[in-house]
Amino acid sequence: MHKNLHIFQCAGFIKINLNKGKLKNNMELGIGSKYKKKQILIIAPEFPPQISIGRIRPTKFAKHLREYGWHSSVITAKVNKSLPIDMDLKKEIPEYVKVYPTTYPKIIDGMIGLAKKIYPKGKKGKPKGKYLYTYPDEKLKGRPKLGPETVIKEFISSMAQVLKKISYRYLLIPDNWILWIPGAYIKSLFLQKKNKFLVVFTTAPPLSSFLVGFLIKKTYGIPWVCDYRDLWSDDVLRDWVPSYRKKLEKWLEKKIVANADRIITVSRQKVTFLKKLHPAVEPKKFIYIPNGFDEDEYSFLDKSLPPPSQVLTFVYTGRFFKNRKPYLLLKALGKIKNENPHFLKGVKFEFFGDIEQKIKKKINNINNKYAIDEYLTFINYVPYKESKKKQLQANILLLFVDTGSTSNGVLPGKLFEYMAAKKPILGIMPNGDASQIIKKGKLGWCINPEDLTELIQVIKNIIQLHRDNKLSFNPSKEFVDKFNRIKLTQKLSVILENVK
Repeated sequence: MHKNLHIFQCAGFIKINLNKGKLKNNMELGIGSKYKKKQILIIAPEFPPQISIGRIRPTKFAKHLREYGWHSSVITAKVNKSLPIDMDLKKEIPEYVKVYPTTYPKIIDGMIGLAKKIYPKGKKGKPKGKYLYTYPDEKLKGRPKLGPETVIKEFISSMAQVLKKISYRYLLIPDNWILWIPGAYIKSLFLQKKNKFLVVFTTAPPLSSFLVGFLIKKTYGIPWVCDYRDLWSDDVLRDWVPSYRKKLEKWLEKKIVANADRIITVSRQKVTFLKKLHPAVEPKKFIYIPNGFDEDEYSFLDKSLPPPSQVLTFVYTGRFFKNRKPYLLLKALGKIKNENPHFLKGVKFEFFGDIEQKIKKKINNINNKYAIDEYLTFINYVPYKESKKKQLQANILLLFVDTGSTSNGVLPGKLFEYMAAKKPILGIMPNGDASQIIKKGKLGWCINPEDLTELIQVIKNIIQLHRDNKLSFNPSKEFVDKFNRIKLTQKLSVILENVK
């Protein structure tokens, strides 16, 4: 271990002091014989070029671990049509990180795809075949009656969708990635013979990643580190899980936590929750390493940005789903407009990301009620690079944190993207780890998801400050610097060096 590295570990937390902050010579950088000896296997189903936000944490760890003498090999899912991808994201993977994609079979989606091929469309988008004709009924005039081939196609597609819902809810445990486990495990066996990994690092969700790590641990006895980006039991986004399945999954999680050598989480509240959930496990096993940011994350975009606009722009780059909803914000805008129809002039709220259908319907209802559509822009998806550009063009960045019983431990990766963008944050979130970081870092405003009155007042204040040219942003550099990914990877490196 580096001679200037001093470690203090207590109650599951790591403190590090490094004189210069970086290692110096080639041997310390892991180049040469030492580099070859420090091999780590990372199990990360979500990895570039997948679009999922879950790809970022393992990608950054794999990148920066090299600075501390580690060579990373990553087992991930092979790209297929069922996974959302952006091939431009492959640039995030350094050349020195070895990636081993394995097949991710989605049987149900395959059935749906097969059904679509049974009755293909013609060149102009019209069904082909002699069975197509029109109903004589005047009410259905002009509507095509579908022939036997199309009826079969639609029946198979409908049945496949029903089977998909049933299997996801009741059969695929712990998640729909369970069919990926055999291929990932077999790949790990071949890689272990070649590389002799010192440690295995699994990150979840998907939770099936943990089961791969469990199998490797049982096979080779390699030290194993579990990384919880989200909770498993009682997670706010998994309240749909049936009661029988909850019992089975709690048993599974107990086995995972008991066999893992270290359990890392992204928030302090999650550490506390897991300690209470698993009282028989040594408290020192549980360690907090938050998400973070890279200093140069946006540097390649600066030259392409347009000149600043006089319009005050609020931007959100992310999805709305489950318990993550913008209802309070839209109601606040409606109330402001009702109070003064001209107050929102020169203000824009832009949202970039997918929206769950039932949330979209409620958004439309609120929009229609208050007639605020002229201030709103919704775009379903933009490439990751473009979303970063939108963040830099914003005056204020919007952040929504899930509500629910364990939401105080939700610490979205989006928060750290916003840190790197160096723009003030307007967060609508319950009191918890995320709100504490925003407050301590002087990163913006935090509003309780039920406090409509306060949100209205904060938005009005921001607008007025902008009009008076007094809207400023002075975050605590010392506090924010704690979330630099290079420093966070130091913590991980210490854990990997000392895990037994």
